[in-house]
Amino acid sequence: MNWLQILLISFFGLLIAVSLFLFIALLIRIIMLLSNISPFLESFSSSSHPLVRQEVSSFLDNLQDAIEDGEETEEYSEIEVNPGKFRVLHGRLKGICRRLDNFSKGYLLSSLVHSGLANNPFILEELDLSGASCIEEQFMGADLSRLVARSINFKGAILSEARLENAKMSFANLAGARLDDAKLSGAYLNEADMQSCYLKGADLQRAYLIGANMRLCYLGEANLDGAILRQANLVSANLTLAHLFAVNFTEANLNKAVIRDANLQGATLSEANLQSAYLTESDLDSADLWKANLSKSIISGTNFEGAYLNEAQFHGTFKDIKDCSETELEKLQEKGSFGIYSSEASKKFGITRKTNFYKTHWWKASFDKESMETLWKYLNENFYPPNGLDLTDKELQDFKEIEKKLKSI
Repeated sequence: MNWLQILLISFFGLLIAVSLFLFIALLIRIIMLLSNISPFLESFSSSSHPLVRQEVSSFLDNLQDAIEDGEETEEYSEIEVNPGKFRVLHGRLKGICRRLDNFSKGYLLSSLVHSGLANNPFILEELDLSGASCIEEQFMGADLSRLVARSINFKGAILSEARLENAKMSFANLAGARLDDAKLSGAYLNEADMQSCYLKGADLQRAYLIGANMRLCYLGEANLDGAILRQANLVSANLTLAHLFAVNFTEANLNKAVIRDANLQGATLSEANLQSAYLTESDLDSADLWKANLSKSIISGTNFEGAYLNEAQFHGTFKDIKDCSETELEKLQEKGSFGIYSSEASKKFGITRKTNFYKTHWWKASFDKESMETLWKYLNENFYPPNGLDLTDKELQDFKEIEKKLKSI
């Protein structure tokens, strides 16, 4: 055997060894991949509704056993629970929840609510129900205060009188849902879709609604004291008789919104869009409307005392103001107040109170010529010395500033 044959045999032997090594390595890799994907396959198969419902039902039966026979009342403190068994089962519940699809998560939440188990304040603790689908489900009066469910879908659901205090539901879909008299104080609803939501009498104190879509929402008599609605969309929303003390509407869109008989004392509406809004009979005492757009809005009977209207826009806002008889003006005037009475708005809403601009800040406010002339006419002819009012130097300076602006148009 010559050296060439030896070289060829060695080469082919080495090639076979390398190929065998690579084949074994590939086989090991495939086995590892299969072992990693098997939990996913198991999760996928377990997410089918029949199996999930069977597992959930079995779990709920066991969980019910963990709650002893002690008398159950609406007061959570009186529900007696076997702590050890409950912790084990609650751990199982979190495990089940992690491998459910969105529809199954919705079924789980519905089962917990309708079985009464959700009334225990610890059931929803650390339970991630993000993305759960609860379309048109009924949760009337349910306690969901510990709910953590980013992007949950409550579209068309009935949540009347439900407890959702401090619930974390950013990006939730609540379009068309009923939330009348619901408790949502401190809830996180940032970027939530709440279009056409019915929220009459709902408690939204200190709720976070940054960027929320609340177009066409009915918020009559709702309490939004201290709520944060920066950049929220409230186009054509109804806030009649709403409590809006110290609410934050910075850069919010309130175009064509109805805000009647509402309390907006100390509210922040800087750069808010109130164009064509019905801001009537409301109280904006000391409110901040810096750069707010009130063009073509109706502001009859509203109190702006001490409000900041610096750089606000009033184009067309005062065009509907009509002449009032001396008798009407005598009824409306009060010492130290600068009143504007809109008879056209009065016909629409039956308004009898005046619009109050006492101690209001107008610096760099923007008016069209017609609105400026109308405003100046009323301030000058009816409430300007020597016609009966004792004004401070600062108030006289404000009037002169408005007069100067009128002449410059």
